[in-house]
Amino acid sequence: MGKQVLKGIHKFRQIEVVPGGAAYGFNGFRNPLGRVYFVNNITGSSTSLGVTWDTAMDEPSTAITASEVYRQDRGSVSTNDYIRNTIILQATGTAYSAISALPNYTDIIGLGANPRGNGAGIVRIDGGGSADAMAGTARGLGLYNLQAMQSSAGSFYGLDLATCFRSTFEDMGFVNNGSAGIRVVQGGSIVMNNCHAGHDTVAQLYGLYVAGGSNFNACLIENCDFFGDTAGVYLSNTTMKE
Repeated sequence: MGKQVLKGIHKFRQIEVVPGGAAYGFNGFRNPLGRVYFVNNITGSSTSLGVTWDTAMDEPSTAITASEVYRQDRGSVSTNDYIRNTIILQATGTAYSAISALPNYTDIIGLGANPRGNGAGIVRIDGGGSADAMAGTARGLGLYNLQAMQSSAGSFYGLDLATCFRSTFEDMGFVNNGSAGIRVVQGGSIVMNNCHAGHDTVAQLYGLYVAGGSNFNACLIENCDFFGDTAGVYLSNTTMKE
């Protein structure tokens, strides 16, 4: 019997998200014991639970706050149980607000168009020319099919990682960010696949900027393109082991 394809079902990396908010499937190393949060900045609310599309939250930051509380305090869960949560962002005609605190052991997935483009239909995280689009420290973070950008000129980053370990970024766009698409100050075991960093309306100095004197070890970068007015890739870190 052939596979049935049902209208309204979104499938991403073997996870199926169906109308009403249910999610099925197991995505590699992702832990199925975590919770799925749904975000829509048109229909969602900052006071919603976010566990179905009908109760969607309004912003990624709202979901991240709830996700971190649940992930760390899930009943009597111990700190050694690294359950993974999932946050799903619906593309709309309005960009989402900047994210100033990143989650740990959580996948953030965008349901929208190719993030290499420009405009509505892409899940966009916008710094607005006044802040990094996404910034913070993270361990075990997954970012998929999102665009971190600036809608106005400013010297900021699309993704600014003070510390980041054991994280994966796939099908990501980092555009028009002034300083750089991505900055990593300290990182290890980061995987980047099919990511684009460039600019079409606002100048960007670097595509990927590995900064500082801390480690940048055991990282894998493949199928990516990085563009910048000064350099596509700038490695100021001199202590990398591999």
